Amino acid sequence: MENTLRTIIKDEKPALIEFINANCGPCEMMTPALQQVKNTVGKRINVHIVPVSDVEKITQEYHIEVVPTTVLFHKGEVLWQSSEVLSKQEIINIVLDKIDS
Repeated sequence: MENTLRTIIKDEKPALIEFINANCGPCEMMTPALQQVKNTVGKRINVHIVPVSDVEKITQEYHIEVVPTTVLFHKGEVLWQSSEVLSKQEIINIVLDKIDS
């Protein structure tokens, strides 16, 4: 999983990654919003929900210390990162602003 996620993070196509943990209430709240984001802008960005336990080296490398944490990557660079619970529209607005600028 680590190698696959590294490939996605470094890709030309921006990637929105939601780092979650099992039994995390806020993580469960974000999952439907991320699915809606994927349905809305999935042709322009990759959207993935990833348990932190599956990608421990990546979470250390990018300083993911709390969950949920949403990170927008492009070519290996962090364009945006948040540990807030956000709505679908808030996420879409931020993502489009970041990838269109």
